[in-house]
Amino acid sequence: MSRPKMMVLRGLLSALVLMGILAAPATAQKKLFKDLPVNHPKQCPYCGGDPKRMEAAGIISHGGFEFAKGTTATVDQDFEGFDIFWIETEHFKLGLELKPYKIPQKEKDKLEAELAELRKVMPEIPGKVRVLDPWLRSHIFAARVQNLYKEVVSLLGVEDAPFPKTAVTTFDPAKPYWGMGPHLGMKKQHELLVIRNMNNCSGWLRSTFGLLTKSAQRWHIIDRGVLIVVTHLEQGKLRVDEALHGHVVFNLVHNLLNGYKYYSYDKPLWLMEGLAHWFERRITTKYNTFDGGEGASASITRKENWEPPTRRLVSSGDSSSMGKLMRINGFGEFELPEHFTTWSMVDYLQKRDPRLIGDLLGEVSGLLNAEFLPNGGRVNDVTREFFKERLSMTMVGFERAWQAWVLETYGTK
Repeated sequence: MSRPKMMVLRGLLSALVLMGILAAPATAQKKLFKDLPVNHPKQCPYCGGDPKRMEAAGIISHGGFEFAKGTTATVDQDFEGFDIFWIETEHFKLGLELKPYKIPQKEKDKLEAELAELRKVMPEIPGKVRVLDPWLRSHIFAARVQNLYKEVVSLLGVEDAPFPKTAVTTFDPAKPYWGMGPHLGMKKQHELLVIRNMNNCSGWLRSTFGLLTKSAQRWHIIDRGVLIVVTHLEQGKLRVDEALHGHVVFNLVHNLLNGYKYYSYDKPLWLMEGLAHWFERRITTKYNTFDGGEGASASITRKENWEPPTRRLVSSGDSSSMGKLMRINGFGEFELPEHFTTWSMVDYLQKRDPRLIGDLLGEVSGLLNAEFLPNGGRVNDVTREFFKERLSMTMVGFERAWQAWVLETYGTK
């Protein structure tokens, strides 16, 4: 596959050749209108596809929009017999093939809090919900990703940034460069597709993008200026809502930040992976996502508390050096020490000064050369300059300051 189409965020590729055979469809969802498809907007019991009710909830559409390399209709055809529930917000387009979810006691408080927020704009949601139907789950995820977008905007400190108001093909070189569209610089909304079955998902990825993968994939659809996440529920514990929430956040953080000022090259991998872990672990520490390389399994751990193993790495001298981290060219080079280290470095920077990471990302994003072409080759040099100017530190000095902070701050148990 050609390198320009491939984000280095390849996300857990497999060397296996997969068959695109669809699994048996699940039992059909209950219909409000027997003559309409299950995922038709009018079937939603909470907004009924009514524009005014959807607008009040921040929803643009329940289907009938561009998606991936086609439309929601063509993807529905690809997965004929399966029910994908579509939902579009200001900054996201989601396709979710999710079954009803009985709320477990351990997730009750979190989900009830989310439902309480939704009821403020969707009073049709019952006061007591024991089972989340697919329509309600789609609205919950729409709210989640929009909240994530606000958090990323806050991290970057770009609440009033002059991103192009619509997708553009050219820009004025006399003005600061902010990308090619209104979605943190991307032309179109970020996209997410969640499929229940691994074979169905991998078959679709193969036929749509020519990918051979069993696991989550992040991809740049260049002709549309779109970054998409495609995943399925037969990996890890993703049938658990809390795990799926964290997994979605992990992957969308990668795409949102790599797409900042438009995706033309890869941002520092150590920083991207560390931030993805940091955001996911604010959702859940029990379930964690790990990126790996093509044809290789990702390094994983079931540990919930990452502070003690990180402290042991530092005290034993086995933590990854900044020199090594800055030389990493692919996620296949990440082992557990790199995952712990990058997460902890982000933790340190955020607690030292919450503005630092956003400012650093602003410096390494949208780099252009004298011909106004993308110049990602300067990323490491710009990073070094930033640490020197903002923290009066070399990268080695930063590493030593982080190590001292870990030994002082993290517990042994």
